[in-house]
Amino acid sequence: MSVSEASDGPEEWSDWEESEEGPVKSLFSDTWLPTVEEVIKHDSEVHGFDLSLFRKQENLDTYGTLQLINYIRSCAREGAEAVLPTLATRPWADDAFFLPTLAGDGMLSHDWDEAGAWSSSPAEASGSGANASQAQEENAVAMRAAVLALQAALLDEPSTSVPSTAAQGKTQSGSPPASAQVDAAYFESYSFFDIHRDMLSDKARTEAYQAALEQNPQLMQGARVLDVGCGTGILSMFAARAGASRVVGVDGSARIAEVARQNILANGLGDRVSIVSGRVEAVEELDVPGSKVDVLVSEWMGYALLFESMLDSVLAARDRFLVPGGAILPDQASIYVAGGGPAAGGLSFWDEVYGFSMAPVKGTLQAAAEREALVRLVKAEDLVTEPQNLHTFDLATMSCADQDFSATFQLRPRPGSAGACHAIVVWFDTAFSLRFCKDRPVVLDTSPTGQPTHWAQTVLVLREALVLDAATGQSVCGRLSFNRNKAKHRSLDITLQVAAMRAGQESTEDVLASSAAQAQLFTMGVSSGD
Repeated sequence: MSVSEASDGPEEWSDWEESEEGPVKSLFSDTWLPTVEEVIKHDSEVHGFDLSLFRKQENLDTYGTLQLINYIRSCAREGAEAVLPTLATRPWADDAFFLPTLAGDGMLSHDWDEAGAWSSSPAEASGSGANASQAQEENAVAMRAAVLALQAALLDEPSTSVPSTAAQGKTQSGSPPASAQVDAAYFESYSFFDIHRDMLSDKARTEAYQAALEQNPQLMQGARVLDVGCGTGILSMFAARAGASRVVGVDGSARIAEVARQNILANGLGDRVSIVSGRVEAVEELDVPGSKVDVLVSEWMGYALLFESMLDSVLAARDRFLVPGGAILPDQASIYVAGGGPAAGGLSFWDEVYGFSMAPVKGTLQAAAEREALVRLVKAEDLVTEPQNLHTFDLATMSCADQDFSATFQLRPRPGSAGACHAIVVWFDTAFSLRFCKDRPVVLDTSPTGQPTHWAQTVLVLREALVLDAATGQSVCGRLSFNRNKAKHRSLDITLQVAAMRAGQESTEDVLASSAAQAQLFTMGVSSGD
């Protein structure tokens, strides 16, 4: 498969998905078998539990099946006789059971719907007739499961039943157990092919990196390159095709690192590209001359730019492995904000549903959205103010501590508009600037006015809407503070202070100090607004 074929569309992924299973562990014992189907048969014959039949009885989709598997594994040591009676109360129906109990569990990466809805019977599977809409639904379910696995680790106390062996040897010595467990869940969430398919299919994202690497020969010809968080290896292959003399890709997911290795070999690039499995902080030296690189590339950005804290790893790699004056791609990142109207948070859907009000549902979601940042695509017409650049990072010089910042803003209504601001909408762009990309600078834009990306936008729903009026000059002012949560590894806290600002008022600081200002704390372990 060529590089271009790998990023053109979903059909080329079928070959990967057919061969992704490896040895799989029984749900109730230490028996390992070659396939999920053999495990299901073994557990039925030996332990009296038929997973296929149980899925059918309980009408479980992929989402529920992953929860069930993790629940059973969490208490399997008690034996099937003790576990099976507890299933009558559906104890697995808790988001905590999206956190993998067994690292690298082949049962979790299995495509349950593709195998046949609720059945391992070939006859039933062949009659399932999966179509395009079903494929989209399956992809969405698997994506949500992976995100929730990470969310459970970020927002809940780590389960003592979750083994931390996946993190051992990959984190720096001295990392606290909770941090190691969150890292294990984080890297596990990126071992699903659906996530990589989603990212590779994001044309704005992937083509920006392709252009920056392949259309800057002054930078890339003969360069030594480090790709941090290499995933399937696409950026490493772009770099090699652009003329790099040596490329090293590093990924914290052992499973996806092996996939990247296979991709490199399949494309005939094994002589110039090598893949390392593990956290880049734990890498002692690189397989390049001098263990230093001329170019460091990484697609590290999370929701609202900073969610997931992957930037820490990129900066650590920069300080250890990049030659003085070397290029970091991208080299700039900026966060933007704008006011959103009533449709920005997606909650107005519940105002009228087939002629009925579903205000109770809206109220429940509104209350949750006032505490947890939403991630959803916001239409350009749902912005009610002009945007403002909140903060810009220089990736070549910044420190890890610079990720924690506070900045004020004043959002002026769009000309001729009047109404109310119901939310603050956050997005980012990253620049491959002329500093390093002299032949072809590139900007990756995730704004509502640009091409939609998998990052969408981050929406902070206000408790009380603020009146805007272009005619009188009434605007919205505020302060946003981004802070990595020190107690919950990879979590992000966003503090918002906001108020309406009349024309002629002295300063943003004075308005925010008044009793009219409202303050809210949002967490980023993301809840979808749709």
